[in-house]
Amino acid sequence: MDATEMTSGSPTSTAAVRTEALVKTYPQEPEPVRAVRGVSLTIEPGDFVAMAGPSGSGKTTLLNLLGGLTRPTGGRIWVGGEEITDLPDRHLARMRLERIGFVFQAYNLLPVLTALENAEFTLLLRGLPAAERRRRVEELFSLIGLDGLEDRRPGPGQSWESRHWYWPTSPRRTWIPPPPTLSSKSWNG
Repeated sequence: MDATEMTSGSPTSTAAVRTEALVKTYPQEPEPVRAVRGVSLTIEPGDFVAMAGPSGSGKTTLLNLLGGLTRPTGGRIWVGGEEITDLPDRHLARMRLERIGFVFQAYNLLPVLTALENAEFTLLLRGLPAAERRRRVEELFSLIGLDGLEDRRPGPGQSWESRHWYWPTSPRRTWIPPPPTLSSKSWNG
């Protein structure tokens, strides 16, 4: 991703996400891979932003940087007004648990858990009581038309229909409760 200036609103300290001159270079032989090159952007709360580009253009790397999964080589990152560029790993993990939801292309569900258990997993990590977790997940499943599928488990070789039920459960932090969301879904067509 080349040097880009993207602003989806007025740049303020209340931006949901903001970067300045963000750079990520991976050391590799014979030459380093410059995946993100000087990206500056501002995303305001409630904005919907899409990235498009060919495979290998840095989209996933940028999302990983914004979510604190990867450290930048240069530049700065703010999430909800808090600079996360140099936060310790423990603080980044807490931020991801409480403030960021990811929708992974591979779903990243635990195959030994039911749909309900997968959907409530982050709430468990946050310390919510079992009854509250179940209430929130059942409410979500009803809202998105998945009620009655709480006891299904993901499995290999399943049809689109069975994949459909668990796609919405993967953004656990997105729906329960709904914080900002980063999606790592590839739309490269």
